[in-house]
Amino acid sequence: MSPTKDLTELERKIFIKLLLGWDNLTIEDQLKIKRSKIKNIIFSIFKKFGVHSRPELLAMYIPNVIIQREEKKLNG
Repeated sequence: MSPTKDLTELERKIFIKLLLGWDNLTIEDQLKIKRSKIKNIIFSIFKKFGVHSRPELLAMYIPNVIIQREEKKLNG
């Protein structure tokens, strides 16, 4: 099962912003959420993915997205 299925709606929004390389301040400005709450949500996302940092999250998730896209191309 994909960890993204276990994310809440707000966690999913922040997860996407993390993938886009947004920092906490930009997330705070755009989503109108306090920075302390953002930090807690990011920690929750890390926990659900079993990682401890943004680079670790990206290294785990991005290759999976690329593989899934390529498999879709091959399978029609």
